[in-house]
Amino acid sequence: MGKGFNAAESATFRLHNIGIRHLLLVAAIVVLIFSNDEKYAVAFQVSGVGLLLGSAVVCLLSGRTRGYELTGLDIIFLSMSGLSFLAGAVSQQEYIALYTPIFLVTYLGVLTIARSMSEAEIVSSILVSVYIISVIVFLAYIATMIEVLTPGSANRWALRLNPFNMHPNLTGFVYGGFITVLIFSFEFLRERGRYANLVAIFLCTAIILAASARAGLLALVVALTVWAMISALQGGLARRYFLAALSIGGVGTLLFWETVSTYLTEILELNSSTRGLDSGGSGRLELWQRGIDVLANRSWEVLTGTGLRSASEPILGFYTENSYITIALESESS
Repeated sequence: MGKGFNAAESATFRLHNIGIRHLLLVAAIVVLIFSNDEKYAVAFQVSGVGLLLGSAVVCLLSGRTRGYELTGLDIIFLSMSGLSFLAGAVSQQEYIALYTPIFLVTYLGVLTIARSMSEAEIVSSILVSVYIISVIVFLAYIATMIEVLTPGSANRWALRLNPFNMHPNLTGFVYGGFITVLIFSFEFLRERGRYANLVAIFLCTAIILAASARAGLLALVVALTVWAMISALQGGLARRYFLAALSIGGVGTLLFWETVSTYLTEILELNSSTRGLDSGGSGRLELWQRGIDVLANRSWEVLTGTGLRSASEPILGFYTENSYITIALESESS
């Protein structure tokens, strides 16, 4: 994408510029977010990928596609797909044979869209998707979220938010990613767009807290801290936003530290006997060790991994509870 998303470019893309390719991309993102629902998972996944490919096809037909110059990241993902095909052929796992071509076709679709739309078009489509998704989840789970986020709730663990069967930990990373996009795009929007972003940030934050997604929240804080430091050095509008946020956050923390820390400790269950800081990982350390043992005792799989989705519980026999171990199991040397 090269040139970067800037205010001048974003000013040229408004609602009256929205075309079929943008609507299909927005619909694809929204549909795929809900593809974890067990009852309709396959239908959502097929529909979402179909909509994404539809957007890519419209982009191709529009004649706006730029030349294909593969980046290092593209080569890595394409190599992973090739190794996954090979691993699936050797292991004869139907699961791998199903998901590898879906992943490859989806990635090629994303590649086409990225080389057809401007960054302003892509970011605008993502923002609209985030608005729709956050509102849908909030309206669908408002009663649960209110109960979970209310201090003293007795059923917090049982009601821990997993919107449309998305795992709470995954929820944290997904909606934390949404917040990152919303914040990064803030300075390039007009006033109404900024208000929409603020509402979406509030909803996404509430969703993360209701899911008690601590890993996602930590990743979000680290990402925003790095961004804030870079923004402070660059100056301009981003620097003013950073200084304003730092001032408000600092004053708020000093005035309400005890209340805020007590609330977050309860909501995130930091003192829980099963999920707290002194719980010893709640069995996760044993699962991580099992995953590491599987890696250490491999033969040919060291070269290719065992393919996409091969580290799932039905195939592996246990949940790894660690994304890094899962990636290593599935793609190994790649």
